[in-house]
Amino acid sequence: MITFKVLQQFLLPSVFLFVLLIIGLILFSKRIGKIFVILSIFFYYIFSISPTADLIIYPLEGKYRQCRSYIDTVVVLTGGVKKGNLPLTSRLNESTLYRAVEALRIFENNKNVRIIISGRNPMNEKEREAVFVEEFMKRFGVPEENILVDTRSRNTRESAFNLKLSLRKKPFLLVTSAYHMPRALYIFRRYGTNPVPCPCDFKREKHYNILDFFPNPRNLRKCNLAFHEYFGILWYHVGF
Repeated sequence: MITFKVLQQFLLPSVFLFVLLIIGLILFSKRIGKIFVILSIFFYYIFSISPTADLIIYPLEGKYRQCRSYIDTVVVLTGGVKKGNLPLTSRLNESTLYRAVEALRIFENNKNVRIIISGRNPMNEKEREAVFVEEFMKRFGVPEENILVDTRSRNTRESAFNLKLSLRKKPFLLVTSAYHMPRALYIFRRYGTNPVPCPCDFKREKHYNILDFFPNPRNLRKCNLAFHEYFGILWYHVGF
């Protein structure tokens, strides 16, 4: 698990380009070093502008729209929490917060819904992300009896495996970020369950102005997310 996570990090554009730049600076007295530095700066710019980032992430998000179906069971996959002694509303990271809010939207339309929250930090067993989401949802009016928590699952594959017996073939809404939905659907279906996509946290923008052609770390993060997903999809197809 740790080896896989480290390998994933080095394949992300932000890390890969940083390593390329460092190697280039070390070898700068040689021609190859200058080439590495130029390439790292060039690709940093390319990956840091909105049109490129959206082009890369769009194949992941483009198939899905906000869910309008209402089914009695919802599975919410967590996406991480922030470290430190923070207020509950600040503890959820961006992806997890969007997913929790989407589940709240579904609850507002169906007060009888059963919400299953799945996930924990794979690097820290004590950091039970699902519990933070549970507390967040209870704070905003979801009764405790409507919520089930899975704190065993360290990743999407474990969530699908650990929940398959309780979900079986009955349709359920699968709530996760739009860029993560293709991988999540693939693995849940491979374990014989019947997920209905309910995406949120869309990253792609459709209209641009001149400022979108200036480097922005937000776009580099989009590329990181997309590369992480493409690598995860490939890993599941090869290893499942």
